Amino acid sequence: MATDMRIVGERRASRWVAECLDAMRDDPERVRAIAARHLDLLERNDTCGRSWIERWRGLLKLSPDEIASIALAETDEGQGLRATAPFPGVLDNARRWAIHREIGP
Repeated sequence: MATDMRIVGERRASRWVAECLDAMRDDPERVRAIAARHLDLLERNDTCGRSWIERWRGLLKLSPDEIASIALAETDEGQGLRATAPFPGVLDNARRWAIHREIGP
């Protein structure tokens, strides 16, 4: 059961990041600003590894398609990037809960 929930969590994270990158395609300035503020907060509060923060700062200089090819990859790095994605607030709560309901129990 734990493995199943881990898989569900990873699928939800992938969908969330993918939809945030879709939002970046539509409004890159807004999404990049949200991500930059969140990375600053993570750094200030020391709540995320510096290597992930720096990796995301570098990725945010790329196009959404380039970010997606890295962050959505089924690799250890992709999984780590999805777990540390700096996109809270990009999608509204209704959409976030819809993703939660659509994927898994």
